[in-house]
Amino acid sequence: MGGTVAAVSDYRFRGVSLSHEKPALQLTVAYDAPAGGYAGLFASTVEFAASASETVQILGFLGTTMPITSGVHVDVGVNYASFGGALRDYNYGEVYVGVSSGQYSAGVHYSPKYFGASDGSLYGAFDVTHAISDRVALLGHVGLLVPVKHGGAASARRLLDARAGVGFDFAGFNLQIAWVTTDAVRASYPIDSRQRGDTFTVSVLRAF
Repeated sequence: MGGTVAAVSDYRFRGVSLSHEKPALQLTVAYDAPAGGYAGLFASTVEFAASASETVQILGFLGTTMPITSGVHVDVGVNYASFGGALRDYNYGEVYVGVSSGQYSAGVHYSPKYFGASDGSLYGAFDVTHAISDRVALLGHVGLLVPVKHGGAASARRLLDARAGVGFDFAGFNLQIAWVTTDAVRASYPIDSRQRGDTFTVSVLRAF
């Protein structure tokens, strides 16, 4: 059993701010079983345009990691995100499958009702972490959200997001500075359309 606590300058989820471009506090608690299974909870403060006040997102996840060749693993699991107060209509669940090898990982998520919408979604992502020393690593991410129609026209737009940054380990903390961008801030999210499509974010994380 372990976890992390973090403070972020802007909670960017798949390129979009879920904290109204304000700082957020986050907590992750997880258990990793010896056989490869895992389960945990992620919590964060959030603020949407649909709500006049800050509330909390809680995301539970459950899955398993399996080796398929030397150095290559497959990850299969489910998660469910719930929001407090007036935002409960945006609750959604996902199933996902991913593959990782060393510094590279890729995965696909499917939700039948993404952020409470009548349409589903597919989200594919590719991530890389490249260590340049024992304490410094370069971070890269690119993702694509695609609406899945359940009859009629899809209400959400395709969304492309990317993140590039650097992480530093010091005195038991991890500091990350990253540039985040997306091409469609209104895609599938109940947020303020005036928010910036790209920005710099800073996060400080402590493991326990």
